[in-house]
Amino acid sequence: MRSPFSRRTDYAIRAAVEIARADGRRVKRHPIAAAIDAPTTVVAQALADLVRGGVVEAAAGRTGGYVLHRPAREITVADVVAAVEAEHEARCVLEERSCSDGAPCPLHATLAEADDAYTARLATASLAVLAGLDEAPPPLARTGRPRAARTAPAPAPEPAASGPAPSLGGWID
Repeated sequence: MRSPFSRRTDYAIRAAVEIARADGRRVKRHPIAAAIDAPTTVVAQALADLVRGGVVEAAAGRTGGYVLHRPAREITVADVVAAVEAEHEARCVLEERSCSDGAPCPLHATLAEADDAYTARLATASLAVLAGLDEAPPPLARTGRPRAARTAPAPAPEPAASGPAPSLGGWID
């Protein structure tokens, strides 16, 4: 499944899980970046977001590093996402304007409902479960229409032996 998050949010979630695995010990930025196979500079930005968002605490110095602000079972993916994606633009999908409850577009209520459900679902996944420190609760029943199974695209037909190769107007050639 593709990630619905920005790359920075992906790294923040992975970093928070890595910090949860440290079980209360401070973890430095470089070991976190190495453990999650991410660039140190991007991890530093994600960690700064987590500190600003109150998910982790940072301490400088030789004995410093990062530690969770609360127990891992009390921090959810929704908390991490909110810390990183705090600057959410209220952009209308249908028009070039800001969209709000006061000036809604026809799609506003539907998107607001979907966003509420999405956030509520993310709030069911704790860092403790993701870090393997707690057992996962039983999965919720899926609602809505089932997703279609993804299949591999059919192979392209072999080009004819005679004549020039097909072209896409220079886009790929």
